[in-house]
Order: sequence, then structure tokens, then C-alpha cells
Amino acid sequence: MRESLIRIPAVALFLGLTASLAVSQVSWYYKGEVKFPVADSAIVRPHLCTVDSSGNLWVISSTALDTAAHNALYKAGPTDTVLTQVVDFTALNDPLVGSLRGITAVGNDIFVVIRQPGPASNFAANIYVFRGGDAARKEAYGSGLGNPGYGTFVYGLSATRDTFLLAGISYQTTCRFYNFNRTVLSPAYGSYVPPANYALEPGGPNTEGVDVIRDVATIPAANYNDSTTVFYSARNSSSKNTTSGGIALWIGGTQTDPARYRVKRVSDFFAELALGTGIPYGITADKDANVYVAGVDTLRRWVKAYTVDTSGMATLYAELPSLTDPSNPNPAGAPFNAPCDVALTSDGTKAYVIDEFARTVFVFSTSATGVTGERSLTPSSVGLSQNYPNPFNPSTTIRLDLPTRDHVSLVVYDLLGRPVASVIQREMPAGVHWISFDASEYSLSSGIYIYRLVTGSAVIAKQMVLMK
Repeated sequence: MRESLIRIPAVALFLGLTASLAVSQVSWYYKGEVKFPVADSAIVRPHLCTVDSSGNLWVISSTALDTAAHNALYKAGPTDTVLTQVVDFTALNDPLVGSLRGITAVGNDIFVVIRQPGPASNFAANIYVFRGGDAARKEAYGSGLGNPGYGTFVYGLSATRDTFLLAGISYQTTCRFYNFNRTVLSPAYGSYVPPANYALEPGGPNTEGVDVIRDVATIPAANYNDSTTVFYSARNSSSKNTTSGGIALWIGGTQTDPARYRVKRVSDFFAELALGTGIPYGITADKDANVYVAGVDTLRRWVKAYTVDTSGMATLYAELPSLTDPSNPNPAGAPFNAPCDVALTSDGTKAYVIDEFARTVFVFSTSATGVTGERSLTPSSVGLSQNYPNPFNPSTTIRLDLPTRDHVSLVVYDLLGRPVASVIQREMPAGVHWISFDASEYSLSSGIYIYRLVTGSAVIAKQMVLMK
């Protein structure tokens, strides 16, 4: 084998999502928190978030899950450690606001989805636009305001580069585009793009409005006049329909011809994306079409990114270190309680995760400098991480953590215990090391393999799956 030590591994994949996308795995480091104002601690319930073109974080607090919370909009600059309240709709007794359900940014303009107050039979929604993020420059569009397509519950929000907004709707459990492009004259500005019904989300009709599309994600700067450009939706399950939840891939349509969209349920080898009953399972996408998913429920407590091919098969691309991940806790990670949404800066080097129960924002960076306690730079113990991606074909990457200089043996075995690949047999310095393993160099067939690390002080083994 040709051993390759790399700080940030790179993998070239042909996805067929646009044309050919260069995808590289990225290492994330937990940096700290951005707090809500102490005076607002009793009224904040973070729900969804976004980042504008200036790198400002925007968060909506919502009564969607907590009637004691306020519907409010918050902002934090790139270097702020405390968010600032921009507007409190509850305190203002805004007659159009029942609860806040989605947020996105186009440039520095902030768009917020609002469910109107009243009984479920109202089925009415609106979108507020804050030009330049200024509460005094508010515009309102939607049901009863001259714009069709809002006569249903609208959830989540994302935007294309052409300022078409995308949302999930409970009616027919589907998605819908809205025209906020001044140069497109039909449909009218602020109105939905017909037809009324796009493709039905794979989980089927919702159960009394409980298991619905909670968030959507477009690819930043992608061309949504190209029918090969995809978007994603996230839907939760219900107690009556426990298999309806999951991530969906939408492909084949355009922002002006959405009737052509086909939709597929995204699947992953470990069924981590078979989402449960939590709300809202916020998602976002990076420029390479990787989808980041916030696992809000107690069985997850993580934020992971996946690469999705056009068949709907997802492979793990990266994860934000989580101290509280039930299956893979990272001692250098964030103490997630209920991570409900994630947002990335435009350059993809910074991530914000809002936590609805911890009532805080966790901050991550792709830079190792300034990591809290420097824990990721000098490991405190020997570590062997799960390979990325997994399943893989033909190459994957394995992370080794060495607290001191040590002799390292890394060997791959088949399920009968026979060694099939000697990856490393040598002395290595202390630190974090990324090892590239190419199964094609050993003519390995599809199946489950064991990779085993032996140092002077530890023996660790994990499984990996080669899927050709």
C-alpha cells in the first residue's frame, strides 16, 4: 500500500448532482458558544437559523414547541459572544404572528416564515422581509396580503441565488417555491410558483399536520434553472407514522418549472437519517451539495454532513464534534442537548448550531487554532475514529490520535480474523493523523472488515464496510 498522511483528506467524487463536484472531507473543531441575552433567558426557544452574506448569524425563537417562549428575531456578528434581540413579535402583539417557522438570508436581507395566529383550520402563513436586516424596513407577503400560495402551514425556508424562496408546506406534504425576484413578472412578486402540488414527500401524507417537512436546504450559489441541481428537505415522523421521517432529495425540476421535480428518500447504511419525532431537524447544504443535518432527538444529539448521490444513497462526509453523541461521544466536542439547526458561513469555514433546550449557540470552525483547551491539537489518549466515508469504495480515511510518540500497527482483517492489509507498521509522532486506505490496492471484495490499531499502550478495533 502507498501510505499517505494528510492533514485534511480530499476525495474526488462524481455525484451526477450538477455536473462533477469536487468533494473534500473537512475536519471541524468546537470553538465555544454564543449566548442569548440573560434578560431573555426565560423567553427564548431557538428554532431555526441562517447566516447572511456579511457573516452575521440570525436566529428565530419560536412558540412552535414552547408556548411560554416569545416569537423573536436575534442577531450576532462574526465576533460577538452574545446575540442581540432585533425584534420581539410577541411583545409587540403583532396581529399576523402566531409562531415563527423558518428563516433564510439573501445577501443581507432576512426572510422569516410566520404562521398566523388562530386555530389549525386557518391554514394561513406569511413571509416577513427585513431589508438589510433592519426591523424598521419590514415588508409582509402572504395570505390576505394579495399573494397566493400561503393558505397552508409553511415550514422552514431556503433561497436560491435568484431569490426564489423554498419552503415545506403541510398541504399535500410537499415543497413550494415563492418568487422574490423583481425581474420575474409571473407569478407576481411574493407569490408561489404553480402548480399548487409538487411531488409528494416519500413519507406519504402527513398525520394531522404532525409529521411534516420541517426544513429545506438549497445549494448556495447553485443554478436552479438547471434541472440537475438538487435541493433537500427534512421531515419528522409522528407517533402514528413512525417511518415517515427522513431526508429527501429533490431533482429534475427548476425554480420556474417545479412540477418536474422527482423526490427520493435518502438512505444511509446505519439508518441515522431515518428521523424520529423530534422537531425541527434543521438542515443546510454547502457549496458542494453536502447536506448537514441536526439530530435534535435524544438518540442522536449530533450534527453530521452527508454526501448524497442521485440514487439517494448517503455516505458520511463530516461531523461536528459532539460530547453527547450517544454512539460516538467526542471529549473535545460540544455538549449538545437538542441541536435543532445548523448554518454555515458562505466560505464554509464556520458553522453555528442552535440548541433548543440548552438555549445557546455552539460555534465550530475548520481551523484548529484557538480550539477550547487545545484538546484537538494534542490528544489526551490514544484514539481510533470511525473511517470516513463508511461504507466506502474504494478509498476511505482513518483518524489516529496519539498523545505521545509511539510505534503504531494498523492492520485490516476479514471477518474470519485473517489479515488482508498491513496499513502502518512504524513509529509515529504525537498528534492527530489522517491515514488514507485504498482497498483496490489489495483486491478486496465487498464486505465488512475490521481495522485494528495497536500501540504501546492501547489496542482498538472498529468495523468498516467496503461496498462496490
